[in-house]
Amino acid sequence: MLYLLFILDHPTLNCTSSAHQLTSREDLLQLVSLQKASGSWLLDPALAAALGKTSKEVKNTKPSAVKHGVWATILALIWLHGFKMDAQEEWKLLVMKAVSWLHAQNGVPECVEA
Repeated sequence: MLYLLFILDHPTLNCTSSAHQLTSREDLLQLVSLQKASGSWLLDPALAAALGKTSKEVKNTKPSAVKHGVWATILALIWLHGFKMDAQEEWKLLVMKAVSWLHAQNGVPECVEA
């Protein structure tokens, strides 16, 4: 939970900048469309754009010991919980799938520690 607050307040990950409009439904649809069948997301330019960030901003915040897919999935989940709670009914099943995928991965504790 503390990590979630850090991400939301972190200047390079904060998605509340004027360059990123959070009122658009396309933001949610763009992120949802990037989820893989496994439940994970890829750490790539498309995800960075969906989060309102550059690839460099997203990759530079990743702890070195954490796998790219784990980091991407955690960022996607944080973004959904932080900025799209009003649409929770629409994304709660894909979040459950992502969380199941995360539980099967190694490296999640390192993300929390970071």
